[in-house]
Amino acid sequence: MNLQEFLSLLRGVKGNGNQFSALCPAHDDHKQSLSISVGRNGSIVVNCHAGCETTAVLEAVGLKMKDLYPDKVKTSSKAKVIETYDYRSDNGALLAQKLRKADKSFSWRQPDGRKQWIYKKPQVPLLYNLSALQADTIYIVEGEKDVQTLKRFGKAAVSAADGAGGEGKWPASFNDCFRRKAVVIIQDNDVVGKAFAIDVANNLYGIARSLKLLDLTKIYPDLPEHGDISDLVDNWGERTIVEIDELVKNTQEYKWQYVPNVNKVKIKRMSEIEPKRAEYLFFPYIPKGKLTIFAGVSGATKTWNILYHAALVSNGGKYITDNILTKRKPGVVIYQTKENDYENDIRPRLDKLQANLNNIIVIDDHDENGHAIPLTLTDERIEEAVKEHGASLVIFDPIQSYLGSGIDMHRANEVRPILDKLNDMAKRYDCSIVLISHMSKQTTATALDRILGSSDLRNAARSICIIGHDPNDSEHRVMVHAKNSLGLKGRSIAYHIDDSQGVVLDGFCDLDEDTIVQPFKQIGRNKPSIQKNKAVDLLNEMLGEQGYASLEDICARAEECDIKNSTLYTAKKELFIKSMSTGFSSDKVTWWMRPGVDPDIIRQK
Repeated sequence: MNLQEFLSLLRGVKGNGNQFSALCPAHDDHKQSLSISVGRNGSIVVNCHAGCETTAVLEAVGLKMKDLYPDKVKTSSKAKVIETYDYRSDNGALLAQKLRKADKSFSWRQPDGRKQWIYKKPQVPLLYNLSALQADTIYIVEGEKDVQTLKRFGKAAVSAADGAGGEGKWPASFNDCFRRKAVVIIQDNDVVGKAFAIDVANNLYGIARSLKLLDLTKIYPDLPEHGDISDLVDNWGERTIVEIDELVKNTQEYKWQYVPNVNKVKIKRMSEIEPKRAEYLFFPYIPKGKLTIFAGVSGATKTWNILYHAALVSNGGKYITDNILTKRKPGVVIYQTKENDYENDIRPRLDKLQANLNNIIVIDDHDENGHAIPLTLTDERIEEAVKEHGASLVIFDPIQSYLGSGIDMHRANEVRPILDKLNDMAKRYDCSIVLISHMSKQTTATALDRILGSSDLRNAARSICIIGHDPNDSEHRVMVHAKNSLGLKGRSIAYHIDDSQGVVLDGFCDLDEDTIVQPFKQIGRNKPSIQKNKAVDLLNEMLGEQGYASLEDICARAEECDIKNSTLYTAKKELFIKSMSTGFSSDKVTWWMRPGVDPDIIRQK
């Protein structure tokens, strides 16, 4: 008996490859306590984690211990060879032959170079019908027989040498053969076949230009257990290809699926995990090896802001939170954008920011013929570029343009696997990845809730910076550190855009993320005159003859007088009051002062 036949006798089968779990038939099982795998000698290994004896498990499904071992008759070398499958290289040279025998067993042989055979299986993973890779649309099926079936009808098809049940059934070395191809995977109608098809699809997700996984029961509901494309042709003949073409047309693009392997559990004790302090590209706003989101409302200068950070990475410049001991080496930045033109918009801005342009690179998403091959967050070209150039910072502006077609950014089950894969890459290469995001116009929601997409987008990011307007000055912008899962949040940074220098930092401020994303006209609109006049009187009283007062005292008095912060800031603007801060960290004090007051007087306090 083989693994596939044994699994067909069980209920609740889960898993893939040679590792499965199922409900144990020997006891009232509700947790898939039975594990099933294939031993080195080809035998089926059965283990009930609830304690049932293997003999009891087998008796429950009408089997004996001998049924777990390969049938000697089926593996007999004397069985007649009824089909020979040639495995050739890309230049047509014969590499090996797979022999199909009358008893449904297989054997291998390789040419020894002297017109003789070496009867052993090749050590290198092989694809059957390698010449099919020259086609634009390629079908992937489970076995050589199905490849031959499709070839009869003019379809380019390949299969893996080990089919669905072999060890290392779909080696990662195959993946690059399908880059930028349209791939159609046809799954066999059984547990093992479906698991194999999903594994292949997950491997090719983000590599193939188009990827579809076909379920034959959609067009032939009566397809028997273990049925395949060849069985369908036996029933329908040439009609099959017409039905297959229609099925391909009506099948949605494949979306990555998580397939847990419940039997390969690896345990790490917390005592074995070494604590590690978070490291930052720009402390504490952009961590290394993690995902960061920069989000902002329309017109908030998100692009200017992230290009400022990119320029600093490229030339090793100083950041506002760097201290005298901080030393930066110039690093490489990968900057991908779909909203701005590189020639007319991005390059001129980087020139103003005095970036080292040799250290800022773009992945060209066109092939050698100029055809667009859209870049997505799971595209292997990204990791290739990061690895080859040692990128310190990777930017996608905006994230919505790089999720890939068919991905609904509001569905966590579609977005989270993509972000997890991106996060794994960031960790592998210790690079910082920044995703630029738009924000909704729902002004009643918090700034974090206004970031477009599933909440998993925000949850996956270790740091989030919100970019918006200074409510007291229409010419100024503010970057607020709204989330830091690795430590304390950084202080809000005010800046403005200079015609000659680009971004110019104006220092720290106390504005929060919810304030800076409100429509500027809403923040600055006139309040009822009674309340505004009341706020003006309060400020004149608090500033007094000396002309300054701490913001803490002003806010405390405003609260006593039932004056809202927005009204207070409106009055501040009307009186042309300026603000400044003294001290650091817990000793920091923010002051409001009249025009003309000498700041040194306040610094001496």
